[in-house]
Amino acid sequence: MAQRTGWSVQSGVPARGFALQLRALLVLLVLLLAPPLGAPSSAFAEEEPSPGRIGMDNPDPLPEPELTGLDSEGNELTPESPYAESRAHGGIEEMLVTASKRAETLQSVPISMTALGGETLRDAGITTFNEIQNFVPNLEIIPVTDTRSTSIRIRGIGSVGSNAGIDPSVGVFIDGVYQGRAGMSVGDLLDIERVEVLRGPQGTLYGKNTAAGAINIITRRPDSEPSLFVETVLGNYSDFQVRGSANYPLLEDQLALRVAGFSSQRDGWDINRFDGQDVNNVDKWGMRAKLLWDVTDDFSLLLSGDYSEEDSRSFVAEIIDYKANGPSLMDVPFGFVAGSQGSILPVADPFDFQVGANVQPINKVQVGGISLDAIYDWGDHEIRWLNAWRTYSTDSQFDGDFSEFDGVLAFQNVDLNQFSSELTLASPGGDFFEYQGGLYFFYMNMKTDDRNGWEDGLVAAGRYACNIPNVPAVPVNPNPAASCNLPPAPPGGPWPTLTFFAPNFNINTNTHKTKTAAAYGQGRLRLLDSLGFVAGFRVSWEEKSRNGLSECTGSMCALLEAPPILGPTFARDDELSKTNFQYRFALEYEPREGDMIYASVANGFKSGGFNQLRTVQGESSEFGDETSLTYELGLRSMWFERQVIFNMTGYFTDYDDFQAQVFTGSSINVRNAGRLFSYGFESDFVYMPDAVENLQLGAAVGLNIARYDEFDTAAGTVPYQAQLAADTDPADWPFPYTGQVIPAGLACGLTPQVINCSQDLSGKTLDNAPEWNISAFGAYEYPVPSASIDLFARADYSYSDSFYLDQDLDPNLFQPGYHLLNLRAGLKASDDSWSLTAWTTNVTNSEYLVIGFDVPIISGYAGVRGPPRQVGATLRMNF
Repeated sequence: MAQRTGWSVQSGVPARGFALQLRALLVLLVLLLAPPLGAPSSAFAEEEPSPGRIGMDNPDPLPEPELTGLDSEGNELTPESPYAESRAHGGIEEMLVTASKRAETLQSVPISMTALGGETLRDAGITTFNEIQNFVPNLEIIPVTDTRSTSIRIRGIGSVGSNAGIDPSVGVFIDGVYQGRAGMSVGDLLDIERVEVLRGPQGTLYGKNTAAGAINIITRRPDSEPSLFVETVLGNYSDFQVRGSANYPLLEDQLALRVAGFSSQRDGWDINRFDGQDVNNVDKWGMRAKLLWDVTDDFSLLLSGDYSEEDSRSFVAEIIDYKANGPSLMDVPFGFVAGSQGSILPVADPFDFQVGANVQPINKVQVGGISLDAIYDWGDHEIRWLNAWRTYSTDSQFDGDFSEFDGVLAFQNVDLNQFSSELTLASPGGDFFEYQGGLYFFYMNMKTDDRNGWEDGLVAAGRYACNIPNVPAVPVNPNPAASCNLPPAPPGGPWPTLTFFAPNFNINTNTHKTKTAAAYGQGRLRLLDSLGFVAGFRVSWEEKSRNGLSECTGSMCALLEAPPILGPTFARDDELSKTNFQYRFALEYEPREGDMIYASVANGFKSGGFNQLRTVQGESSEFGDETSLTYELGLRSMWFERQVIFNMTGYFTDYDDFQAQVFTGSSINVRNAGRLFSYGFESDFVYMPDAVENLQLGAAVGLNIARYDEFDTAAGTVPYQAQLAADTDPADWPFPYTGQVIPAGLACGLTPQVINCSQDLSGKTLDNAPEWNISAFGAYEYPVPSASIDLFARADYSYSDSFYLDQDLDPNLFQPGYHLLNLRAGLKASDDSWSLTAWTTNVTNSEYLVIGFDVPIISGYAGVRGPPRQVGATLRMNF
């Protein structure tokens, strides 16, 4: 089928609803009215805010008020030290980062990390959180069926957010504030100073422990220079975006305000066969405001507030393959579902821009909060106290059978509130011994409400398979003997209890609470001029509790206990408490100016928790702690008078009791997998030749080999489980099931003493962990002095190696390697007061899946496709 282009533009404005247009105009109005009445009338100039006090004029900010440490030439960093990614006279400017809680050059930090500055994000057209994965080696950000379920993985390790009981493996921090769930990053990458991606455990540097890595998103701070930018995007699929920010000093050298906002709408690229509505669309908006008050020369306060909202019909899965008459866990393949409704199955094609869902897809998200960041210069030391409250709520619903048939419905509501407080102390940089440390407290209260089960359509399909009388009536099965696995009903008696004779649902209502307290610190001792030793420690205490109720509704609930759907109603009241000690040691050696070699060892920790979904009554739903040990050997280097930067880090990580998430057919549960190891490298390369001005070339390469060393309780594939149940003699089932043919979906939970539906994945690869990932870019600007404009062009390329889409490593869920190419070109004013860019993403229209899973109750496989080719234009104005 031909691709939908979605163009619908009149008079330069997409033909969308009036409410959407009004929202975009409201964002613009707020930005334009940000300067107060009576404000100074000096012209706006796009200058970046200072890293320190309001009165310091300096390009590009840092969140700390002072820069500490030495640059590659041994000079003390000052507020005038540049932060830029463009070439200055004499080579590439060194980027300043704050990953180690102090401002240092990227080349001097002994951590495997990639930093993307605001200029890079803008030039590459990166506006959403998940897009940064195409520029960072060994990073994956995977949307699942809704924003809540987003999975972030570093070096193949991550957690799917759909099970509220498990903590994220990768911590996301926005302006230093930990986000309790990955789905809290719904907002655009708006008015960003830089993004820092740190790989490996970071417990000795961050208040909230990060087991696999951390992503720092730093937004711009208010400063002393008035400025305003507005950006508008038009594209196919009626893509319409507006974003911008306004900065204004309220009191000279004392008080400044910065306001930013965005609105983004796009039609879906898929059409729902059930109702003709477009799905997998975008509809979100958000605002942020920051007020900076320099109380004295030594004391400043930064008050921040933000709010974002999403209401989209997103992440409707595509059917990869129906397996119309193939094995299913409940003996009701898709062919029987279609037959029971007198219809035929549509063509299974994940890339035909056609999906099927008789359930209205819902993905509503609200996230916001406030924070107060107080910084005090105590002599040469800096004391920082950051307090924040954040709230997050989601309402998600999706069609669990991923078809227009009435089979399975699933929904979940989440209501989360969190509070964090972090007090840190940092010594001045460049001394013989420098250190930083902190105290941290975190509290989270998260309420969840989820439902799963089978609907009337699945009941009808089960009865159709055996030609069982049904109300309402279903078509007659012409050959029930070939499709029915159930024994005949006794004369005058009811059909066996395992027959689908009514819809059944399970509702889980839970309240998860987490309390964390930690003390951490890290110091660097300069042993020689070229040799340093780093040591860090962390002691943390964590308490978790889960109070909940599992309630089953339906006539089968009292007859069977088959999690996660069937069983008696019962309450849970669980609690755990953990104390953990972590460490990090590193040696760093500078063989020459601008170069560094380091070796480090660090242990990681992620506490256990409680599966939020139904388990067998009387059995614990708790899963254990996960621990790891990571070794790294890294190189930071500059070549040819700073025309070339090349960084590379090799690593090996050994995990114990890895928390693996297993899709059981209607839910995701967590199991400790035993042992796991991963090893590989990350490398970054940037070249800016003096011989060709305004040319930038770069590349990043990641290799990640992740294998289970021990995992004998992994979920088996659906065909494997179905075959086990089919091959079992009915006489071997225990009482009261003796003599019945039990579908695998029930047998695997009811009779583990008879059949073991797990598989042994020891020695096998992890899912969603491609071994190779490569990205490259080229950018060039050509000045036209006579016209006072610059012409520019940029190409971004990325490649992902092949990988399995689901944890059971089913060969039907295998994604081959794929390539992506994005192109951008345009012109801008020489003073950067405006720019116009034409762009195309996924130029070759590569077809690939970002996630995939079984549809095990009724046979088949489904997945979420990657975005198709999109084209558009961006106009940006700076005042």
